[in-house]
Amino acid sequence: MAITGNNVICNGSSTSLTASGGIAYIWSNNATTTSISVSPATTTTYIVTATDINGCNGTATRTVTVNPLPTVNISGNNTICIGNSTTLTAGGASTYVWNTGASAAITRLSR
Repeated sequence: MAITGNNVICNGSSTSLTASGGIAYIWSNNATTTSISVSPATTTTYIVTATDINGCNGTATRTVTVNPLPTVNISGNNTICIGNSTTLTAGGASTYVWNTGASAAITRLSR
């Protein structure tokens, strides 16, 4: 028996877990399908019991770890006059994409 699927997700996301090795399945959430879609709020372990063609049962487990979302912030002058510019700096994450298409933590905004 085996379970495949992402075992690390971000808070608010979901993943599909798929069991193999049997012809009938019962998951710890009472689903009886081969695959389940899960979106746990905290790290959760899922267990599936599978029955093979001989009527034998086996189990498999899969722990889905839920990572918290980053707390992103922007610093810099948020009021500028026409013809001037300011520098905005993002913090709280490892990569960034601004609505202007820039991908650096620091971007220059002109008005």
